[in-house]
Amino acid sequence: MQPLAPLAPPTSLSFLLPTTVSGSALLSWALGAVILYWLIYTLVGTFHWVRYSHSPAVATPAIAVHIIVSLICIGYAVTSLLIL
Repeated sequence: MQPLAPLAPPTSLSFLLPTTVSGSALLSWALGAVILYWLIYTLVGTFHWVRYSHSPAVATPAIAVHIIVSLICIGYAVTSLLIL
C-alpha cells in the first residue's frame, strides 16, 4: 500500500485553454469586453443622470470629464497591447 501524496497546486492554468488561442488574442477579447461594458455603463449612466438630474449644468461637465478620462485610460491600455 502506497502512502498518500500531498496535493500540489497546478503550475499553470494553460490546460484550461484550447491550444489554438494565443494569449494576446485572449487579452484582446477581454479588453474588448471591458470596453463594451464601459460603453453600455456610460450610456445608461449618462441617460439617467441627464434625465433625472436636478441640475444638468453640473451633469454635463461631469459626464464630459468622465468620457475624456476614460478614453485616455482606454487609449493607454490599447497602446500597451500594441507593444506586446
